[in-house]
Amino acid sequence: MAGLHAETQNRLEEQRRFDAPLFDAPPPPGLPGQRPMNVTDALALAQAALTEERFFDAHWLATMASRLASPNSPEDAAARRLSSLAWDGQLSCAHHAGNTLFMCSG
Repeated sequence: MAGLHAETQNRLEEQRRFDAPLFDAPPPPGLPGQRPMNVTDALALAQAALTEERFFDAHWLATMASRLASPNSPEDAAARRLSSLAWDGQLSCAHHAGNTLFMCSG
């Protein structure tokens, strides 16, 4: 029984170490040194990036907002929706460019 407890504690600690770097990820291009302070900021930045057709930034910010939001909250739903729209925008750009990497807007 003690062995099972120790193994469980070790796995939990490994998971905590794995999850911690999510919040230490570098900011996306175009936001030098700036990070969302809370879910509301992250959602606003994601929406702005989506409007500007900066789909990778929008997806990253929306994903961060989802991580900051309480599970199943309205903010989490909004973040997941923005993330999906940004992902669809990336796919649309790739499709229109013949599956080559390029910027949608100039």
